[in-house]
Amino acid sequence: MAEISVSEDAETDLAIFVIDGVISADEMMALPQDFPGFQKARHLVDMTKTDFHLLDSSSLKQVAEVFAERGRGRPNARTAVLVSSDVDATIVKLYTEITSDMAGGQVAFKVTSSRDEALTWLAEADA
Repeated sequence: MAEISVSEDAETDLAIFVIDGVISADEMMALPQDFPGFQKARHLVDMTKTDFHLLDSSSLKQVAEVFAERGRGRPNARTAVLVSSDVDATIVKLYTEITSDMAGGQVAFKVTSSRDEALTWLAEADA
């Protein structure tokens, strides 16, 4: 079971999700319902300490369906995901491509290992 924490910055309409440990598809699908911060326009998801070994392509698709549905209600939505390895980046990029397609491109994603790069990209939505 993963430990999930969320902080919010109302001024920048940003929710920061930190996920630490082994994450299941059920835990990921509960995020939009369990955390009000999911409705913020911008998300920074720190998955640098997340273990994805419970997720397969079928579960990623299920998670993507839930996130795509919830993402449609986020105007100018941007989600930056922090990862710590190339393998994790590949898994997250697959997920973000599926979600983006299902959400009709209404949510923009960036996968990176740099927190500064992620925050800069999220702030670009204001420009």
